[in-house]
Amino acid sequence: MTEKEKKRRADVRFEIRARKLALKRLTTPLKQAKAAAEKKKAKRQERISAACAYESYEDAQTAYGFGMITEEEFDEIAEAMELGQEWVEHAITPEEAAVSVLQDIVQRLEREISDFEWDLLSEEEKKKIRQQNEEILARRKNRKAASDE
Repeated sequence: MTEKEKKRRADVRFEIRARKLALKRLTTPLKQAKAAAEKKKAKRQERISAACAYESYEDAQTAYGFGMITEEEFDEIAEAMELGQEWVEHAITPEEAAVSVLQDIVQRLEREISDFEWDLLSEEEKKKIRQQNEEILARRKNRKAASDE
């Protein structure tokens, strides 16, 4: 192995270590973001359920007039009725979007680590892995073909 190749391999190992460290550091914020998103989603579901208790805009307006619900609750009920319950249930909160962003970053880092680890393999190892993958795919195709019959 040449000095240039040794340097390249050392650089790749360095990149792998750096990305693994980044993944480790992202674990806690990702868990926190997931917890916040779940909490927000549960709260939203609670509000949706409360909004469903009113059959019409007038019922909600009457409840607001008698002080049974707050202005914010009335606005949410009115929005749910206007936009439809399905839209409100599937609306994404900023917390859920943050989770998605962090998960994208984590997945990209994991992919990069896999790519770097692949680069470190010898040609024989790569060939062996490719052959194993081809065999697995062939077995899957055979099982699928047999189950379709």
